[in-house]
Amino acid sequence: MSLLKTGILLVLGVVIVAAKSRYDVLVPDFEELAKNRTDKYFDGLDKKQRDLLVELVMADEAKPTPKAVEATQDPAVFKKAVRLSADLLLEHKVDRKLVEFIVEMLHQTNNNTQFADEDEQIQNELYVIGKILAKYDVLGEKEKKLADQIFPDYANAMYHVPQLREWSKAPEKHSIAYFRFKNQLQG
Repeated sequence: MSLLKTGILLVLGVVIVAAKSRYDVLVPDFEELAKNRTDKYFDGLDKKQRDLLVELVMADEAKPTPKAVEATQDPAVFKKAVRLSADLLLEHKVDRKLVEFIVEMLHQTNNNTQFADEDEQIQNELYVIGKILAKYDVLGEKEKKLADQIFPDYANAMYHVPQLREWSKAPEKHSIAYFRFKNQLQG
């Protein structure tokens, strides 16, 4: 299991886009605002996908329903939910770089790309971590604190582990060290 998947299991809410209170830190009553906007994001979705989008937007991150989890596995639904969240945050004058970080985090942690070759898989995971860290590093101190509040388990597991930062700069050189680190995390 990858570090990213481990993180998703630790914080299933990472993939629940408009989950209870996650974005209330940035926009009060965020989930209520999101619920009232879902119909504007229905273009290109069939009836089942529309239902899944509504379910995802209404999901409580602490107790996501099976349908909300299923919604995260449908790329079209997931992209619409991420777009809805990003649009709402930007409308409420949330810092653009913070919104870009949130979008990157959501897309990368919901990325189910699997490689048959274990070394390739590990290099890909480090590449993904590098993409997230690059978006995190350009944030101001205030925005970093907000990012840490929005994704608390990731803040502990990833942003503040200096080795991950170094390894992600040259994945091909550090895949063995990362493999050992990952196995330590998984016990």
